[in-house]
Amino acid sequence: AEIQYSEAALLYARYARGGRIPYPSEMLTTELDRRPQWIDPKTVIEALAASHEPDAYLRSLEPQHPQFEKLRAVYVKMLPNDGNLAKLSPAAKRLRANMEMWRWMWLNMGDFYVLNNIPEFMQYVYKDGKIIRSAKIVAGELDKQTTIFSRPLKYVVLRPKWRVPESIMVNELWPSLIRGGNIMTRYGLKIETKDGVPINWRNVNWAKTDIRNFLVIQPPGPKSVLGRVKFSFPSQHTIFMHDTPDKWMFRPAQRTLSHGCLRVQNPMKLAELILKEDKGWDAAKVMELDRSGPLNNKIPITKEIPIHLVYFTAWVDDNGKLKT
Repeated sequence: AEIQYSEAALLYARYARGGRIPYPSEMLTTELDRRPQWIDPKTVIEALAASHEPDAYLRSLEPQHPQFEKLRAVYVKMLPNDGNLAKLSPAAKRLRANMEMWRWMWLNMGDFYVLNNIPEFMQYVYKDGKIIRSAKIVAGELDKQTTIFSRPLKYVVLRPKWRVPESIMVNELWPSLIRGGNIMTRYGLKIETKDGVPINWRNVNWAKTDIRNFLVIQPPGPKSVLGRVKFSFPSQHTIFMHDTPDKWMFRPAQRTLSHGCLRVQNPMKLAELILKEDKGWDAAKVMELDRSGPLNNKIPITKEIPIHLVYFTAWVDDNGKLKT
């Protein structure tokens, strides 16, 4: 009986930390870069043995995020009297799925952080648990989906230079170069060797030359697809947040229009908030750097400012109302 109790407690602890789906990227989709936040079984058993309230300890292993608790409260109300999960409605299943994704989130979201909810196409800046800014975002196209992950912000780049990703170089620029290079001219793109030596792309026979042997750069300026500012949080996914000259992209309700990066509405306001938090700079200093500061000005971020890309389709507002 004692072994059975121990096994049950360990299974609860594992499931509380997201263990029903131990490998989300393999079992669900490769665009979901999340992992359960497991605790070592030995740690769980020792904590239970030392506790006078083992039930309270097990409950503490559930996510402590306020939104998880709000979803749980609504979910419990939806359960039938006998608690039989076979009778849940689609709405209850949606709640369960969103609660499960909270189990994979960072235990500490950060005192100051940026949350991008992809299916909502919205960005929120949180400080001390409160939303201090919200803005529309543009996410990846349906066949170029934005990856779901979290990383710390490393740089705010003012007047940024764009290094074109290899996928765009191969699939879009190379065919255009073979046909004459219309895209190069339209966007003011330049080609360099990997050592940074500029070359005249018009003098190259692209039908016989592999574009992957070069770098394609777009200098800062009015044509820049990055606009005035870029927010860099490096990962293997090569995704970042940035401005865009194409303001029309924020008008549609479904904003799946990018190659995977996130385009942010009014991004200089976001830059002001972040640089005030990290550097203590006022808006005037940021605007001056935006107008006349160095090109491709990489400003390192020294504080821990997490950038969370999430996929929540249900949440509960401050009034206890379920939103989907």
